[in-house]
Amino acid sequence: MQGQLEKQCPDLVLMDIQLPGMSGFDCLKWMRADARYAAIPVVAFTASVMQDDKQAIIDSGFNGLIEKPIGFKEFLNTISSTLENLAA
Repeated sequence: MQGQLEKQCPDLVLMDIQLPGMSGFDCLKWMRADARYAAIPVVAFTASVMQDDKQAIIDSGFNGLIEKPIGFKEFLNTISSTLENLAA
């Protein structure tokens, strides 16, 4: 992940919770601990999540959540609202 961030410095990261070798939660903690990446908004992707899990994802520091399978409207709305909240 670090190599990709150093090459591209994205405006927004879309992150799966189930990553190979590292959970999305761990990767988010790593990003938030590094001043170069701490301010980048991160939206979580996950499948079959219960209401309590959704709140835990947001409470852990993700800026948004999109559930799989991804609906086009949900995707656009989540990305738009995440970016709007950062601009406010």
